[in-house]
Amino acid sequence: MESKYVNKCNTIIYLLVLIVLFAMLIGTSYAYYVKKIKNGDESRVVIKTANMLMRYAEKNEINVTNIEPGFETSLDFSIENYSTDTIGKYKIKLEIESPLIDNIDENFVYTLTGKANKNSSNNTVIDVNETPIPVETSLIGKGIITPETLHEYKLTIKLKENNQNQNYLSGKIFIAKIVVEKDYE
Repeated sequence: MESKYVNKCNTIIYLLVLIVLFAMLIGTSYAYYVKKIKNGDESRVVIKTANMLMRYAEKNEINVTNIEPGFETSLDFSIENYSTDTIGKYKIKLEIESPLIDNIDENFVYTLTGKANKNSSNNTVIDVNETPIPVETSLIGKGIITPETLHEYKLTIKLKENNQNQNYLSGKIFIAKIVVEKDYE
C-alpha cells in the first residue's frame, strides 16, 4: 500500500516539474517575440570598442510604386553610441535597389537632416541639402558620435514640383534603403 502511495507522489512531482518547465519555455518564447516585435528592424553595429545601436522609426526601406508630381516621403532613424568611453565613426549610404530611371533627374531629390542630443565639438552629424538621387548606391556622408550620444536623422525624398512635364515618371517604381556601416578610416 505504501509503495503505491510513493509511486503516486513521484508521478505527481514529475508532472509538476514538467508543467513548470513547459511554463518557463512559453514565458521565454513570449519574451523573445515581444522584444523582436517591439524592436522591429533594430540592428546593432559594433564599431571597434564603441558600441552603436541603429534604430529605424518604422523601416529602413523606401518603396514607392507610383510616383506623381508633388510626391514626398521620409524615413526617420537614429544612431546611438552607448559606450561610456569610446568615440564611434560611421558612414551612411543610400543603397539604390531599383532606380526611378536610368539617369539622374535633377527634380528627384533627397535631403538628410540630423541632430545630436549632446553638443560636442567631437560630434559630427551629417546634413545634406537638396541633392539629386543617384541611380546606384552612394555614400551620403560620414559621422562621428561621442560616448553616450544619440544622433537622430530624417531622410526626405521628393519630386520637386516645377510646372514641367513629369509624366514620364508616372507609374515608375523606386526602391532604396538607408544603410549605416562602420567607418574604419
